[in-house]
Amino acid sequence: MKNRYTPILFVALALTTNQVAAQNETRTDKQTDIGKLIEVTGGMNLDAVRNLWWLSIEQQTGKKMPQQFKDKLWKEFLKESRGDDLVNRLVPIYEKYLTDQDIEELIRFYESSVGRRFGAAKSKIDAEVAPVGAQWRMEILQRVSTKLLPYIQAVDLHHVEGKLDEAIVAYRKVISLCPGDPDFHLALAGALEEAGREEEAQREYREAERLRGESADNKPDCSPSPAGVRIEGNIKPPKKLKDVNPHYPDEARRARTQGTVILEAIIDVQGKVGNVRVLRSISGLDEAAIEAVKQWEYEPTLLEGTPVPIVMTVTVNFALQSEPPTQP
Repeated sequence: MKNRYTPILFVALALTTNQVAAQNETRTDKQTDIGKLIEVTGGMNLDAVRNLWWLSIEQQTGKKMPQQFKDKLWKEFLKESRGDDLVNRLVPIYEKYLTDQDIEELIRFYESSVGRRFGAAKSKIDAEVAPVGAQWRMEILQRVSTKLLPYIQAVDLHHVEGKLDEAIVAYRKVISLCPGDPDFHLALAGALEEAGREEEAQREYREAERLRGESADNKPDCSPSPAGVRIEGNIKPPKKLKDVNPHYPDEARRARTQGTVILEAIIDVQGKVGNVRVLRSISGLDEAAIEAVKQWEYEPTLLEGTPVPIVMTVTVNFALQSEPPTQP
C-alpha cells in the first residue's frame, strides 16, 4: 500500500535539501568573517528554519502533518544538512553588499553585550512587529481604497462601459471627496470633452493646472465627507426655503454673550437638515444655533440632474440689541 505521506516527503525534500556538491575551496578571510557574521546574527538558527519549513510544507500540501512524522523528517534533514554548504551559498550575497569593514563592525556589534541582547530578542521583536506592520498596511489600504474606489468606478463607467453622462456625475462625486487632486479634475475634463461640453472641460483643465502649480506642501484633503457632496467649486449653495431665527438663551443674554456660531450641516435629498456639528463654538449659544438650523429647509441640490445630499457650512449670528442707558 502506498504511504499517504510520500507526496509530503517529496515536497519537503524539494524545499530543503536540493543538495549540491560541497565547495572544497579554502575560504578567504572575508568569507570566514561572513560565516561568523551569519552565525552571530542568527542566520543558522535551526529552530527558525524548522518552523518555517513546517509552515512551507503544510501550506503547499494543504495537509497537517502528525508530530511524529515531523520529528522523523527533521532528524533526516539534520543528517543531510551541512552548515558550510548553506554558508558557502550565502557568502556571495554578503560579499556583494558589504565591505570587509562593514562585516567586522557588524560582528563587533553582535558580539557586544547590546548586540547579544538584541540578537536574543530579535525573534520576539519580529513576531510582535509583524502584526503591527500588517495592521498599519491594512489601515493605509483602507484609506486609499476610500479615496480611489469611487474613482475606479468612475473610470469604469467612462472607459469600459462608455456611459459618459454617468461617468461625469461619478467624477464630480470623486472631486467632492478630494477637490485638491488635479488628476481627478483631468479625468473629468476628458469626459466632458468627449461629451462635447468644451467650456466645462476647459474649466476643469485650468483647475487641474492651477492645482499642479501649487506648493507640494499643500497636500489635497481627501478625507471623505460625512454623508454627502461638499459645497465648493462648481457646486453652489442651495436656496433656503425656510428660515428660523434662533432663540436667544436668557442666561446668555444676561451674561451679554454674543457672536457667530459656525456649524456644518448635512442637507438630505429633500432639502431637510440632518446631522449638524459645531465648527466654532460660543459657550451658551451652540444648542440654540443647532436647534434653529435643524428647522431650516432648502431646495434639493441636483448634480447632473440627480438629487444628492450635501455638506455645507452655515453661520448663526447672535447679537444683543443696544439698550438705553439707565436714568439716574
